[in-house]
Amino acid sequence: MKTLLLAGFVSGDPVAFVSGLSNKIADFAPQLTLDFIHEVSSAMTNMNNSDARRITCLQYLSPWIKNLSFFANPTHPLHERSGARLRDCIRTLTDISVAFPDVSSIR
Repeated sequence: MKTLLLAGFVSGDPVAFVSGLSNKIADFAPQLTLDFIHEVSSAMTNMNNSDARRITCLQYLSPWIKNLSFFANPTHPLHERSGARLRDCIRTLTDISVAFPDVSSIR
């Protein structure tokens, strides 16, 4: 395993590696978007005063945001007729923005 790490299999920055992985998975499996956003949002809410972890969660979450339009587009295969899960997801993202303004405003 050590040789794999030295060969560049995993980058030296684990946050960058996982963020890149999250981006690739978001592109490969957009059907997981609503569930992923829900799970990351739940994790952020349950963290005890850890802005650094919340920022990292937002970095993992950001590539998935672009997929939300698929669920609202009636011509896309991921469209959900009721829209309830999409509304819940957007509500959850809004709640995160309100609950953690210091974290949400960092760019």
